[in-house]
Amino acid sequence: MDRREFLRRSVAGLAFPGVSAILASCDPAPPDGNVDAAQRTSTADARSLAPTPPMGWNSWNVYGPGIHEGRILATADAMVDSGMRDAGWEYVLLDDGWQRVRGPRFLHDLEHDPDKFPRGIGFLADSVHEHGLKLGIYSGPGVETCAGYTGSGGHEREDAELSPRGASTT
Repeated sequence: MDRREFLRRSVAGLAFPGVSAILASCDPAPPDGNVDAAQRTSTADARSLAPTPPMGWNSWNVYGPGIHEGRILATADAMVDSGMRDAGWEYVLLDDGWQRVRGPRFLHDLEHDPDKFPRGIGFLADSVHEHGLKLGIYSGPGVETCAGYTGSGGHEREDAELSPRGASTT
């Protein structure tokens, strides 16, 4: 079994976009040029999963917890103006620091910071979507995030069901 076949069998049925991109880039034809129907189907399936790994910009890498509405909107503008969106970059990710409160979840609700995001996360999401991009938002699995803000620990399902408008505190 060659490396391509090993990878295909190892990840069969799993959804790993980065691995899918690797598999899609593999040469479908073995050195002898014989490609059977099963191998052609396997290669076609791999190519349909993800042409590239998910690509996006993460606020933590530039601003840490010092994010706010203006910086995120300027980033979305820059991703479009620079050609990043057209090259496949599709996500703007709000990392730690969008939350209103530093402190454990059992003492605080998960809310956005109205000083940093005065028009709310719903407005921010709509604006990012108007740029042809997607908005992602971070929360940690503990009661506090890595930067000490309110996390989702013990409230994962509840938080996953929050809509951007439902999370608004204004």
